[in-house]
Order: sequence, then C-alpha cells, then structure tokens
Amino acid sequence: LDSLFIFVGVYDLEGNLLEVNRAPIETARLAREDVIGKPFWEAYWFSHSAETQDHLRSLLARAARGEIVREDLATRVAGDRFITVDAMFGPLRDGTGAIVEVIGSGVDVTDRTTAEEAARRANDLLRTVVAGAPVVMFALDPEGRFTLSEGRALEKLGLRAGQMVGASALEVYRGVSGFEPAFRRALAGEQTVLASEVGLVAFEAVYAPSIDRQGRIDGVIGEAFDVTDRKRAEQALRESETRLRAIFESEPECVKIVARNGTLLDMNPAGLRLIGASTLDSLPSLRVFDLIDAQYHDLYREAIDAVFRGESSQDQYQIVGPDGSRRWMEQH
Repeated sequence: LDSLFIFVGVYDLEGNLLEVNRAPIETARLAREDVIGKPFWEAYWFSHSAETQDHLRSLLARAARGEIVREDLATRVAGDRFITVDAMFGPLRDGTGAIVEVIGSGVDVTDRTTAEEAARRANDLLRTVVAGAPVVMFALDPEGRFTLSEGRALEKLGLRAGQMVGASALEVYRGVSGFEPAFRRALAGEQTVLASEVGLVAFEAVYAPSIDRQGRIDGVIGEAFDVTDRKRAEQALRESETRLRAIFESEPECVKIVARNGTLLDMNPAGLRLIGASTLDSLPSLRVFDLIDAQYHDLYREAIDAVFRGESSQDQYQIVGPDGSRRWMEQH
C-alpha cells in the first residue's frame, strides 16, 4: 500500500482512522501520530470546512452500515493547497460476514475536475453567447429532429430557447421552400445557404454537416440570420429606384448623367430625341465631347470640374447630332 500513489485508509465503525498508507501522509506533510486513532474528519485534510467534515462523517456512517459510497471531496494538502479526491468508502467484513471496519480509498482527480470545470465555464459562456445572439442556432439529427434550438431571433417566431428540441424540423418547416433539399445536401456533406421566409420573418440560413470525433456526419448544424429589415430596405430601394427611373424617363427636358472623364452614362428619352438618337447604344460615341461643338469643350470641362468641387454651373453651348444637325442647349 505504501508504494501506491492512491490514498488508502482503514477506519473503525465510529470513523476513527486505524491505518493509512504513505501517500496521503506525505502529501499533507503529516506524521502518522497526527492522524492514527483520531476521527478521520478532524484530520488536517478536512478540518478546513465544517460542511465537508459533516459530509465525510455521514459517508463513513453509511459505509459502516453496509453501503458503498463514492464522492469527490475537496482535500487540503501541504501549503494550504487543495486537490479534488475521488473518494470511495465501503464495509470491511470478517469471516462471518459481519461488518467490522470501513475501508476507504481516494484518487487525485484535480486535473480531471479542473478540465471539467473549464468545459462547464466554456459551455456556459457559449450558451450565453448563443442565447443572446440575434440569430437562430440549431442542430438536427439525421432524421431531422432538433437537438439544439437557441438564439434571440427565436422570439421573432414566437418560440423560446430549446422549445423545438425533439420536434421534427421536416414536419414543422414542410411548407418552407428549399428547406428539406438544403437539409439533405448538408447531411450528404455539402454546406448550403438558403434564403427563406417563415411567417413574416425573412431568414438567410447556413446549413453544414455536423462531424463527430470519428469524422462521420452525425447530423446537420446551422445558423439562421434574420434579414427581414434588410429585405424591406432592399424592397424600398427597388421601389425608390423605380420611381426615380419613371421621373427620369418622363422628364420633358434633356437629363443626362456624365462621368468626370466625360463619358455619357445615361440620357433620358427627351435628351435622345433632342440629339436625334433613339437609344444610347445607337450613338456613334459615348464621349459627351463628341456631341458638343469643339469650341465649347473647355467650357463643358470647366463645368464638370466645378460640379466635382461641389459648385453648380449654368452654361450655353451648341450640340451636334449624329446627323450633323446643331442645336443650342442651356445646361444646368
């Protein structure tokens, strides 16, 4: 026993320590006479906490009644440092089967419990982030059942976090165009992006295969972004562009858009009629200077430069149509 690094002790039925191996003694820098014959819970290892002492007394009493009990115990060692011991206590019987003593053992599992606590903290942090994110994060098993449903955007659907776990997404979203094909493609290993609408909410969702530790696909994970506001803004922009285009097209005066280098980018029908052209593509040149009498090129260039300095201008010059006809134009 003395050569083992685990902790081993033998106790009488009242919980007094009768025998102990070397490891726990040396770890706490104690002498055998400090602990032998004394209640185990009063020893240096556990005297740091009345709650721990009461719990240890209860464990030993249960073992003395015939139970095998096992607990993780916070144990003090040398230098007031603490480790976590996976402790087990059970009855020791004589040849007749009567319980005569209690035997206990313990293994230092501090590294394991530290790793578990770090994992719990990371998991709690992840859940906090997921729960507060303005998205829906979900996971589906190979049959399409939800194993995860989190995210603040669930509120837009009238759902609570975790409410959909266990439900079949294939049934719930049967009417959502493209959902099942996207799920099947992700389950086959292909990442897929799908734009869809659920009720009055527009989502853009990413579906990806979920990979287990053996590298096998064990389901689908995804993230859905609420893009309702963006879609509304895009629709409003399209409607605004349509209205502006209608105004541009119906304006009775010549309206044109010219780049700084003099390239003609657009011209309304009234302007095209003015220069004798049917469409912009029918012009022999899109250089606006080719439509203006050469003696006015400098004037026109100065007008463009003034605009790019933030100034307005008003000038008169002659334009030359594709057929050679000339007209006077006042430009603002």
